[in-house]
Formats: sequence, C-alpha cells, structure tokens
Amino acid sequence: MRDVESPGTVVSSEVDVELSEDSEVDVELSEDSEVDVELSDDSEVDVELSEDSEVDVELSGDSEVDVELSEDSEVDVELSEDSEVEDVLSEDSEVDVELSEDSEVDVELSEDSEVDVELSEDSEVDVELSEDSEVEDVLSEDSEVDVELSEDSEVDVELSEDSDVDVELSEDSDVDVELSEDSEVDVELSEDSDVDVELSEDSEVDDVLSEDSEVDVELSGDSEVDVEVSGDPEVDVELSEDSEVDVELSEDSEVDVELSEDSDVDVELSEDSEVEDVLSEDSEVDVELSGDSEVDVELSEDSEVDVELSEDSEVDDVLSEDSEVDVELSGDSEVDVELSEDSEVDVELSEDSEVDVELSEDSEVDVELSEDSEVDVELSEDSEVDVELSEDSDVDVELSEDSDVDVELSEDSEVDVELSEASEVDVELSEDSEVDVELSEDSEVDVELSEDSEVDVELSGDSEVDVELSEDSEVDVELSEDSEVDVELSGDSEVDVELSEDSEVDVELSEDSEVEDVLSEDSEVDVELSGDSEVDVEVSGDSEVDVELSGDSEVEDVLSDDSEVDVELSEDPEGVVVLSEESVESEEVVVPSDDTVMQVSELVVEEGDSVEV
Repeated sequence: MRDVESPGTVVSSEVDVELSEDSEVDVELSEDSEVDVELSDDSEVDVELSEDSEVDVELSGDSEVDVELSEDSEVDVELSEDSEVEDVLSEDSEVDVELSEDSEVDVELSEDSEVDVELSEDSEVDVELSEDSEVEDVLSEDSEVDVELSEDSEVDVELSEDSDVDVELSEDSDVDVELSEDSEVDVELSEDSDVDVELSEDSEVDDVLSEDSEVDVELSGDSEVDVEVSGDPEVDVELSEDSEVDVELSEDSEVDVELSEDSDVDVELSEDSEVEDVLSEDSEVDVELSGDSEVDVELSEDSEVDVELSEDSEVDDVLSEDSEVDVELSGDSEVDVELSEDSEVDVELSEDSEVDVELSEDSEVDVELSEDSEVDVELSEDSEVDVELSEDSDVDVELSEDSDVDVELSEDSEVDVELSEASEVDVELSEDSEVDVELSEDSEVDVELSEDSEVDVELSGDSEVDVELSEDSEVDVELSEDSEVDVELSGDSEVDVELSEDSEVDVELSEDSEVEDVLSEDSEVDVELSGDSEVDVEVSGDSEVDVELSGDSEVEDVLSDDSEVDVELSEDPEGVVVLSEESVESEEVVVPSDDTVMQVSELVVEEGDSVEV
C-alpha cells in the first residue's frame, strides 16, 4: 500500500480493497471520509461493530447491497452487547466502492467514517471499524442502512440463496439494505442520515450526500487505486480493466473519475476543487485546478484533454444563473481548453454520450439524446427541463421548488428523479426502463411502465404516487407522513413498500408477484394476490392489512399493537401468523385441509395461545 499525504491530510484510517479480477485498491481516509463498496455474486463481507448496534438485512433475487451480495454470497454478522441487525450508519462520512469477480476488500476506518460495500462474484470484504465508523452495512451512531434478503438466506440477518453474513456493529447503528436483480443504487446521506442502497449486476450508484465528504469508487478488472483524502472531500472513481488512479485531495475537494481499459489519471486538487472525468479506452488526463474550480470531462476512444482553469471557472455541464454551454465532440478528438470567469458552453451529444447539467434560478435546458446517452440534471427554483431519450439512455434529475419535468423514455432507459416542494413529474417508460423517484412535500408523480420496468419511489409529506406496471416490473416505495400509493402490477412483478405514519397503500398483484410491506403507525394495506404469490407483512402500531390470496400463495405476518388481519386463502396456500400484545379478531378465515374446507365465523387468539388448523 502506498502512502501519500497531501497538505493538511490526517491519515487516521485505512481501506484495503481488492477488486474484480485480481484488482487492488488501497484507500486511506481521514475524519469524515466516505467509502462505498459494491459486491455481487459469491462475495464475502466481514464487519465488526460493537455496542448496541442494529442490522436489518433483506436481500432478493441473487443480489445484495450495502453490503449487496448476490448468489452464494457470504456475510458474517457478529454482534456484541445487546446488538441488533437493522440500521447501521456512522456520523457524517462515507466511502463507496464497487468490486466485481473474485475481489477482496480490507477496510479499516477511523472516527466518523462510513463504508458502503458492494461486492460481486467471489469477493471478500474484511472491515474493521473504530469509533463511529461505518461500512455500508457497517455504520455507527444514529445512521441507517437497510438490507433485505430473500430465498434460502442464512444470517443473523436475511440473505439470499445460500448466503452467510458476519457483521459486528457498534453503538446504536442501523443498516437497511435492499437488493434486487438489475437494480440501481441511490444513496442520499446527511448528518445521521439514512442510507438506502439497491445494487445488482450492471447497476448504477447515485449518491447525494450533504455535509462532509464522500468517496464513490467503482472498480473492475485488474484496477489499482490509491486515494488519500482530507478535510471533507468527495471522491467518485469508476475504473475498469487495468486502470490506475492516483488522487491527492485537500480541504473540501471533489473528484469524480470514470475510467475504462488501460487509462491513467493523475489529479492534484487544491481548496474547494471539483473534478469529474469520464474516460474510455487508453485515454490520458492531467488536470491541475486551483481555487473553487470545477471540471467535467468526457472523452472517447484515444482522446487527450489538458485543462487549465482559473478561479471559479466552470466547464461543460456546470451551469449557474442563466449560463449556456455548447460543446460538440466526435471520436478521436483533442481538446485544449482554457476558460476564465463567465464562460459559456453548449453540448450536443450522440451515441454513448453523457451529459451532466446543473442549473440554478430560472434556467432552461432542452436536451435530445440518442442511443446509450446519459443525462444528469440538477435544477433549482422554477426551472424547466424537457428531455427525450431513446434506447439505453440514463436520466438523473434533481428538482427543487416548483420545477416541472417531462420525460419520455423508450427501451432500456433509466430515470433518477429527486423532487422537493410542490414539484410535478410525468414519466412514461417502455420496455426495460428504470425510474428512481424521490419526492418531498406535496409532490405528485404519475408513472406508467411496461415490460421489465423498475420504479423506486420515496415520498415524504403529503405526496401522491400513481403507478401502473405490467410484466416483470419492480416497485420500491417508501412513504412517510400521510402519503398515498396506488399500485397495479401484473406478471412477475415485485413490490417493496415501506410505510410510516398514516400512509395508505393499495396493491393488486397477479401471477408470480411478490410483496414486502413494512408498515408503522396507523397504516393501511390492501393486497390482492393470485397465482404463486408471496406476501411478507410486518405491521406495527394500529395498522390494518387486508390480504386475499389464491393458488399456492404464502403469507407470513408479524403483527403487534392492536393490528387487524383479514386473510382469505384458496388452493393449498400456506399461512403463518404471529401475534403479540393485543389479540386479533378475524371475521372469516377459509383454509382448505385435505379435501375439507373449514370456515370459522369468528376466531379470537390471545397472546401466548397456539392454534392449529
């Protein structure tokens, strides 16, 4: 491991990461650093946490996150002194690393560090944390990480298909991780915040962090990364196949680097600098920045870019206050750019292009992309964005205060939308599309998906979501405070719903659908399932659940505190009900046994009683 100390660097932690296909990554982090690691197929994660930690891990369909592990993954969880497995994050910092195929990760973090680990195929992760550190599913002090695992999982948590979890957590931490095939990872962190990560094969990671720093590293194929970070910096690195990256950052720097196939990147940044690089195939980039500079570079095959910026300069996809940027680049191009204050750039991209746009105060952006394009848009205060994408496009949109977004996607498109305060989003997707939506305070979202679509929705404060899905669709919904969700699914659909405080969810599923509900405090759930469906329901605090199942369905309910359950089963279903504290009254329960149908007009079960049918 190579040690490089940049000015003002306090090296108090170590991160040893071995990535996909014999890759190596040595990371040294100081206070308030972040590390995110993604693991998949046949991965191993060792996490040691202490004192009153909680870890909740749920994985589905051969995928794992935060730790995300898929197919035959191993996670060892060891808890000490009244620890639980359910939420574990640390204070203010984070580290994001993605590994694939036969990778190994050794992570040592110091005070207030966070580690998010995602591994793929035969990966191993060893994490040792000290005082308020976290590892994606190892976080400390009032943080949250959610992990959901399914199918033949083994853990002190819940894992998928023959997985093992060994986790040691420290002081009152929470971990919530949800994993599913071909999903996305959207992480938003703030002081003592929550981390919700969903990762799987060929997925993406979007991180929105506030206060302090973050490190997002994605490595694949014989890559090497040495990173030393100090003073609340942000580092985002994506490497593939025989890449090398040496990064020295100091005081509030940001680095976003994406490399592929034999690329070299040397970056030296000083106070409050930002670097975003997208390189492909044998590219070289040397960047020197000074004083509050921002650089966003996109290169294609065998391109070279030398960029020198002066104080408060912006390049490519960084716009502020009615600015314009126009840039047209084509294969095997060379660009030398020197920009000074108040520059303008306009970008038109085709096939396999990427666009990152940040707008502020009454800006307008009209973007047209074709085939395998990516769009990252951040809007604030009365902005408008009209985006039309075709075939394998990505759209990342962040809106604030009365913004409008109209997005039309077709064939394998992705949409990441974050809305705040009375925003409206109308999204229409077709065939293998993905939608990630986060709403806050009186927002509305109307989404129509068809064939193999995914929808991730997070709502807060009187939001409304209307979702219609068909054939192999996935819906992940998190609601808080008086939210409403109407979901209709058909054909091999999955629904993950988390509700809090007076939320309502109406779900209709058909044929091979799955529903996982977590309800709290006066929530209502109406679920209708048919044909080989599975329902896992956890209810707390005066909740109501109405479930109708048919044809080889399974129901597992955990109820507490004055909950009500009305279940109707037909055709050899299996029902397991666990009641605590108060009794539950069911008006009618129909359960076929052999060739006999028994009907009970009124069933009263007291706590501690057992009932056999």
